[in-house]
Amino acid sequence: MQRATKLGAVALAATLALAGAAAPNAAADLSSVRYTAGVVVNQGDVVEVGITKCQVGYVDAASKTAYVARHCFTQSPGEVLYKNSQAVGYSTRAGLIDARFKNDDVMAVRLYEDVIAGQNVFSGGAVVDYGTLESDMKVCANSVKQRKVVCGHIQGAGDGVIKVESDDTLIQGDSGGPAWLVDDSGNPLSFVGVISQTSTTETPQGKPWYEWKLTSVTAKSCRASTEVPSYTRTQPESCGIHDDAPGLLAPTTATRPPGLPWTQRAANEFEVLSAKIKAGEPLSRQQEDMVLGLSLSIVIGIAGLGLYAAYLLGEPMIARFVDGLKR
Repeated sequence: MQRATKLGAVALAATLALAGAAAPNAAADLSSVRYTAGVVVNQGDVVEVGITKCQVGYVDAASKTAYVARHCFTQSPGEVLYKNSQAVGYSTRAGLIDARFKNDDVMAVRLYEDVIAGQNVFSGGAVVDYGTLESDMKVCANSVKQRKVVCGHIQGAGDGVIKVESDDTLIQGDSGGPAWLVDDSGNPLSFVGVISQTSTTETPQGKPWYEWKLTSVTAKSCRASTEVPSYTRTQPESCGIHDDAPGLLAPTTATRPPGLPWTQRAANEFEVLSAKIKAGEPLSRQQEDMVLGLSLSIVIGIAGLGLYAAYLLGEPMIARFVDGLKR
């Protein structure tokens, strides 16, 4: 995941230097988003952390806690989660900064007192007993980016992770979304975990095959986040239950702060990135992708300006040439 990060870091630093930090200051002058009463957070909702978009995987109404992918977060505990620019909750621990993560990719988000914990519209409220998972069980997941439900079969599980193989892929932006067990008729049985990663493999016949990694909201890993889980086909092992698993937390009494427009959140995010780059600190996977996206935008923007300048300079010459032909 170190792709073009150094180039992107240079581009970002140069952009911020040229801007003279004017963008963050201008963004800070923007008013906060108008308060909307009765905001509901449901399973599968698109939510935002900074300028990163993810999905809600599971909602525990009793504790008013939502579960999403931990790699969507990049800062210390307390990082705010937004829905439509409305603040809806905050993270309970630090984001998953190391881009090499292999497990422990679930974040419990405490919903503010005046936010409504909605429904688990895909999986239903039941959560699977992790130790009962077996290979070949059918699992479906919500691909919000493709606007469809995709399905596959469990190949193994261990350390709180579930490995699924499918002929359908999940893509960036689906992170944190729900995955659930289904019966032979496709009816939901119980929630399995949040969407974490997807990779492409090749079958012996040369057919592309996709491998999903899901993370349990209950089972705790026995390994460091960068270590590969120990997968088994039946009775997967873990190191107990997460302290913030569904049903274990009491609802928070914190009221939500004002929402922030995308422009201000983007300015805040770039300030964090700039500080990290200047200090030589490692970036999370999401931050690397953000830098890469910014770098590409800068390159495309410069190329576009160059073409436009060429057009402006060349138009009079072309006009004179055409006039000459007419004489």
